[in-house]
Amino acid sequence: MATQSFSSPSKPCVNPQDQVEDSKWLLLYRRSDSRSTYPRATLTFSTFNLFYWLWYTFDFTPAVNASAHEKAVLGQIDAETLELLLVDSNMGYVGLSLALVIWSGSIWYPKHLITAIWKSEDDDKSNQRMAISTMKMPFVSEPNVLQKKKWTDGVGTTIFTETELRSDPNIEFFNAGKIRIVGERETNDILVKLDGELGRKRGHLSLQANDAKNESSAATPSAGPLSLLTKKNYLLDIGSEDEIMEGANSHLLRALLLNDYQVQSAAHQKVGRRQDNKNLEQNGQVGNAIIRPRGFGKKKR
Repeated sequence: MATQSFSSPSKPCVNPQDQVEDSKWLLLYRRSDSRSTYPRATLTFSTFNLFYWLWYTFDFTPAVNASAHEKAVLGQIDAETLELLLVDSNMGYVGLSLALVIWSGSIWYPKHLITAIWKSEDDDKSNQRMAISTMKMPFVSEPNVLQKKKWTDGVGTTIFTETELRSDPNIEFFNAGKIRIVGERETNDILVKLDGELGRKRGHLSLQANDAKNESSAATPSAGPLSLLTKKNYLLDIGSEDEIMEGANSHLLRALLLNDYQVQSAAHQKVGRRQDNKNLEQNGQVGNAIIRPRGFGKKKR
């Protein structure tokens, strides 16, 4: 009689890297797709404008001038008429240069305009990673990971996995403290005038980041002119408070502003204390009070 042996099923091996990639990410900000009409229309117009000046410079102007010269050779027109018919080629090059500048700006703007911001749910509050997406080119649309989600009247799921985010090449990841709001005036307006409510801010906020591809690099920005080459600039344009997800304001404030603000405040305080100590050593003064060395002079009677 044959015996049948039973073996317990082996458990699948779980790669620790897969667990990290499946970590949860919380959506903090989502730019309304209805506001993409302006940058999309600007890019479309500037593209047609660029093609027009390319045609005008390299096709229309040479054809008109060649035709005028041919008529002059055949004796059909005199020198004065030839001068009137000739088109100045410099005008075409000037128009083409301006069209190229406008087209470059219409490309640069959506490529740096933030459409969504996420934060990692599995990291500590003091070391939360951020993910930022800009508009997807060439159709100036939001990233695929947002298009796959079901949105009804602007309301949808705000939880994503890291696998979903990393599958979209338009999304970049940053370590804590590597991206911040630039400008003391904007910082003061958010903290003082708006009481820290980013949803009430109107207009563009400039964000600056170090090299996003090296997530393991230090968060402290390097000094010097060469550091500009390793930094990226982004634009955050909040149209309404609804674009800030519910309960996300504190996370955005901590990640984009307070982290860097606290570091700068501590540095300024340290520098201030060093300067005060230096003044004390040189002048022997603290404010308006003068410190005089004690001596063994005669007492007044």
